[in-house]
Amino acid sequence: MAQPFRARANVIQSLLRILQKRQRHGSDRALAQIGRECGVERLLALATTTWIEGPETTRILDIALQTLGDTEYVLAVHEASLLMLRTGVVRAARAASNLFVKPSFAGYVRWTPRIWTLCFQGLTIDVAENDGGGNGIQVFLRNAPEGKFTKSIVLGTAGVLQTVYTLARVAGQVQVQPFRESDQAVGFRLRKAAGASDGLAR
Repeated sequence: MAQPFRARANVIQSLLRILQKRQRHGSDRALAQIGRECGVERLLALATTTWIEGPETTRILDIALQTLGDTEYVLAVHEASLLMLRTGVVRAARAASNLFVKPSFAGYVRWTPRIWTLCFQGLTIDVAENDGGGNGIQVFLRNAPEGKFTKSIVLGTAGVLQTVYTLARVAGQVQVQPFRESDQAVGFRLRKAAGASDGLAR
């Protein structure tokens, strides 16, 4: 039996801190509604490794998406993901992986599922082999919470995956493949912008 979906408190805490910092594009409204329904201070007071159950996690993400809109929501999740890479268990895991993972676009893509498992249970991602489309790599999101791939989960995943471009210093955008809530998996294509190469120091 698959594990139920839940997320580390650090995931939600990082998103809340980004919303507090930005204070724009609906961030204040998102914080107010999350505060009323879930308690912002309670969430921020949790130990970072505490598990937050799926329904509460999903509700918080839904609120953020509804108040920020698609573009700002993906950007906020991306910024929260970068914040997580600088703190706690994710920071330690990234430091350890730097010893074994080639610092490249493809290397960071293949490193992502390992970090994902530190942050989530139930919801999983895996990386396909290079799909032959030049510099494109496919990633699949599986095990939808309660059998539904909600828009907040899918776009949130896109925000997390966008971190690969930032780490590799490469231009480009995560492409979300068309999906339905009832799908068994959702696909994402990570492709460098035309002519782009890894911006990491050689």
